[in-house]
Amino acid sequence: MSNVAEVLKRRDPAAMRALAEDWKTAPEVLFVLSQIPETDVRLRVAANPATPDLADRLLLDDGAAEIRAAVGRKIVEKLPHLDGAASARLRDGATAKLLLLARDREVAVRRILADAVRTSDLAPKKLVLTLVRDIDELVAVPIAEFSPLLDDDDLVALIAERPMPATLAAIARRDGLGTGVAESLIAVDDADVTAALLRNRTVHLREETLDDLIERARDTTVWHEPLTLRAELTEALVDKLSRFVAANLVEQLAARNGLSKETRDKLARLAERSLEPILPGVGPAQPSEKHIRKAIVRRSQAAVVTALAMRAGVNARTVRRIFSPRSPKAICALARRACLSAALAEELQAFPGLVPEPERIPPGPGGDFLMDEEEMRWHLAAFGIETDPAPAAVSA
Repeated sequence: MSNVAEVLKRRDPAAMRALAEDWKTAPEVLFVLSQIPETDVRLRVAANPATPDLADRLLLDDGAAEIRAAVGRKIVEKLPHLDGAASARLRDGATAKLLLLARDREVAVRRILADAVRTSDLAPKKLVLTLVRDIDELVAVPIAEFSPLLDDDDLVALIAERPMPATLAAIARRDGLGTGVAESLIAVDDADVTAALLRNRTVHLREETLDDLIERARDTTVWHEPLTLRAELTEALVDKLSRFVAANLVEQLAARNGLSKETRDKLARLAERSLEPILPGVGPAQPSEKHIRKAIVRRSQAAVVTALAMRAGVNARTVRRIFSPRSPKAICALARRACLSAALAEELQAFPGLVPEPERIPPGPGGDFLMDEEEMRWHLAAFGIETDPAPAAVSA
């Protein structure tokens, strides 16, 4: 203890850091270290599971956001050990601290907390219900999409409050949504939210629901492809959908199992349509940036995918695979291969990429791509695209 007293007296930074992160350090020493000016020492105290409760409570009001976040992470890591009646008081105390952090003034703290508990089934339910209503997408979305603590009643109540579109879309992506939740999402009448729901293969949609969506889908092109891929489509619904979707989607419908020969032959004839309905004004020539931008404005995912496939010299299925994981770097690499501008690449990240705005890669200062050629080649190779340049493409 005399050595510890000497360290505190001399204020040796390295020695104080060592004490602060050592779980064998006496609680009273950790308390003293939690109040000294050196941020890196307080940060280690905040992360130390041996830090006494009183010090943790004081650190929750620390001026450094990373220290408050470190306390939150530590408390979340302790939750599995606070189970049972004997730990009820400790769990109540942990819940109170986490709820305080869930309302922290710094969004970075709330984001770290949301990431720490997004898949936990041991987190306090009150905490999850608070985080999912946060005004920041990167706090609410991970909870809305992944938290196992949100049941169907919670989700229906949340949908009724009309949270951010990003939160609604995250709910639509959840595994195993109940029918009531799905229909509540559709009732919001947001095209992108419904599109996210239609892409969710784990949710079952009633035939009547699909029939209604197909009736409304003619001018809502963002629904066309996900509707085409729904396993629940009856032959009658396939026939109705094929009357207005693009030729490449009719081909997908024709490839479904269980269709009669009559329907299959009809779909084959429809699939022979030219790309003119998909890309207005484009004949044999490749689509320009202007055509692609118009397709983005129309929210025509089929048109964007077809245009990129033509310009990049790859098939449409590969283009759809690149957009699926919402990787901004992969989308930029595809745009560069297609001889498109970095500005348009940023638009493609928004749609059909659905990359959250904070994660999008903007053009560089001179309008160039911020990624180097080697990194772009790596991202393309991950999708099986040869790294040789694509055929020359017009960019006007």
